Amino acid sequence: MKVAIVTLIDYYNQGNRLQNYALQEKIKELGHEVDTLGVFALRGLYGAVEFSMHIFFTPLYKRMKKNKILSNQTQKLIAVDNYSKKKLNELGKKYDAVVIGSDQVWNPQYLDYPYVLFGLFADKEKCMSYAGSFGVSKIAKNRFKQYKKGLGHIPYISVRENEGSALVKEIVGENAPVVLDPTLLLTKEEWMKYAKSYPNKPKKYLLTYSLMPKKKVNRYIKKLQKETGLEVVNLNRGRDKHFIHTSAEFIDLFLNAEVIVTNSFHGHAMSIALEKPFISFISKKSTSSRVYSLLKNLGLENRTSDKIKKEEYFTLDYTDVNKKLAKKREESLAFLKKSLESIEKSKTK
Repeated sequence: MKVAIVTLIDYYNQGNRLQNYALQEKIKELGHEVDTLGVFALRGLYGAVEFSMHIFFTPLYKRMKKNKILSNQTQKLIAVDNYSKKKLNELGKKYDAVVIGSDQVWNPQYLDYPYVLFGLFADKEKCMSYAGSFGVSKIAKNRFKQYKKGLGHIPYISVRENEGSALVKEIVGENAPVVLDPTLLLTKEEWMKYAKSYPNKPKKYLLTYSLMPKKKVNRYIKKLQKETGLEVVNLNRGRDKHFIHTSAEFIDLFLNAEVIVTNSFHGHAMSIALEKPFISFISKKSTSSRVYSLLKNLGLENRTSDKIKKEEYFTLDYTDVNKKLAKKREESLAFLKKSLESIEKSKTK
């Protein structure tokens, strides 16, 4: 079949690029041809932001540019932000199946293009979601009608978080299975093949990957640096000399770190996929429901900064985690395969 992945595009966010690539590879393994239909996370502002970054913040612009080049080398990616409904409907007819996901495709903050992100441009029987994420645990009641229409258009729904499953049940009354984020579908060995050696990385370093700068996190990292004597590589701090890297180099930097400190979902996911020791820096007051789901499902709740012991910083036995991950990976891939097979069968009826 010819399959379209529908997802958000964010060349700055490495997790966004990695999840898109991973889902593509697993669908291709099932014998299908795959394109990605993307909506920019910043939509109308994207061009203006990209231009302003070029003028005022060259490191960010260079990182985005390098990731765009890499994405175009490893994927067939079509940006559909400016497509009319007529053009989208014509595009929808070209595909046998539409897979919506993953990342935060249904986050209210980004959902200003529901016609694409709910697959409404394609026939209902073609649509499924893989690890669709809301990114939040609650949806405002005044948006239920929009979500009910969108989710009701998707016969085969899976989500990335436990809270997402609860939301689907609340909104459309369906039981949506919780599956792995696409980045966790690929094994460590598969990611190592994708990785590209990052030049001039320190011999030993503490890696941090935080989406939002927080004083508490920074204090913690300084404390760790003092205790360990390790150089700090901050992948999301523009002033860091290692800031300009592609998603393939991102994997290499993770693979070679002594320990990873992160508050990002994909910082956690890639630490786990690559079997690295990590320290989770999130709080239950945050909107990181997706992180808590992941840690809970794999029995890694003790890796949070408020629970981890000093002697555990650089060690993490992945034996039991990998067993749970292998089982969840099998279940997740089975959902993906079965849903695509059901869509394919519906074509012959």
